Amino acid sequence: MEIILRSKKEKLRRYAVFFLGLFIMSFGVSLVTRSFLGTSPISSVPYVWSLHTALSMGTYIIILNAILIMAQIIMLGKEGIKENKVELLMQIPVSLLFGLFVDVSMSILSAWHPAVYYLKVISCVIGCVGMGLGIALEVLADVCMNSGEYVLQIASRKFRKEFGTLKIMFDVSLLLIAVGCSWIFAGRIDGVREGTVIVAVLTGPVVKLLLPHLRWIATTPSTIHQVCHRKP
Repeated sequence: MEIILRSKKEKLRRYAVFFLGLFIMSFGVSLVTRSFLGTSPISSVPYVWSLHTALSMGTYIIILNAILIMAQIIMLGKEGIKENKVELLMQIPVSLLFGLFVDVSMSILSAWHPAVYYLKVISCVIGCVGMGLGIALEVLADVCMNSGEYVLQIASRKFRKEFGTLKIMFDVSLLLIAVGCSWIFAGRIDGVREGTVIVAVLTGPVVKLLLPHLRWIATTPSTIHQVCHRKP
């Protein structure tokens, strides 16, 4: 069995990379949202609720993540909670910070209202690149995941379904909920448009394109590998 031991300096560096990626991803989400062509599937429900209530999009993102953490706890059961205690607890500050970052970035971009359609598309595409870069940094930091990824990972193990299949089902379900809520609140569809499709299609390839160029983040001399052999 291979155990990876990391120095405190290495851990701090990786957490810094992770939270930088979290902020960049939140800025990408906000830029896509401010394009007014729709938003990402995971943000669609919080965005719709923020349009029609007093709470912010970031606040609803925190609430959604709390629901996802509760879903993980239910699926894991008593023993699973003990085994995954650290991962469950880490999601709390990550969810709070991501919600805060979204509100901050939405505030920074509050004056951005592209009137011309091609500017909206450009804004959406740049936002997708930002989301892709943020996700790539989080993957390479290798210290934590967001609640959406964790709940799908746990569901994949519990129900023996492919992660990709569950991801599609999860995203479609969120979009349908967003559409339903939007229709109930305003009698029209908000937050789900062609930009949502652009995000779904473009973000994954951006992550794949950027990862090879950012591999140096995950391979540093400060990472110590110790191999331990256990007798069967």
